[in-house]
Amino acid sequence: MIGAIPAGFLTDSLVLPWSSWAKASLILDQNTSGSTARVSFYFLWQNPTNYLAVLNGATTLSANGAVGLDAQPGFLSGGSASLELHAELNVFVGNVEISWQQTQKSDIVSLSADGGNVLGLGDVVNRMISSASDLRCNSIEAAGDQVIVFEVALVANYAIDDGQISVDFTSDLALLCPVLNIELLTPPPGPPTTPP
Repeated sequence: MIGAIPAGFLTDSLVLPWSSWAKASLILDQNTSGSTARVSFYFLWQNPTNYLAVLNGATTLSANGAVGLDAQPGFLSGGSASLELHAELNVFVGNVEISWQQTQKSDIVSLSADGGNVLGLGDVVNRMISSASDLRCNSIEAAGDQVIVFEVALVANYAIDDGQISVDFTSDLALLCPVLNIELLTPPPGPPTTPP
């Protein structure tokens, strides 16, 4: 499954084995001291046995697009806009969220624009984005028959004060997350043995 926050950020998506992709576009101009937008790919895995399973999960999120920031000039001080993009892998095991391992997050870009004072023209920052983030979560424990949900997300953290931010991932290869690999660390139980 693929989803996004806020509503309207996701413009198109397709879920297919080995070929899942999403397109997203957003223009933001309301003042905020800090907000978040995200596009998420969700993968579900269920322990097929009645025994505890320990596993690693690994994936790659590719992001290809463009971002722009615009800060308006002011009389004494101008506006500002800031944007941080990163990729993350969050794992949900029942009521437990695993999101603290260093390998679960990857920074993509951090940008800011400053409008300066009335003598300036404001600040405009544009950047093309082309990144592939390798993400991994290790030693995940799942009880017998337990379901695990993996969220692979492109996250945009932003702040605006008399400015504007645009995020555009609508190219042909905008956001790609075709697969999540599971490495089972515990061997599956063998057939029961009977004494001779």
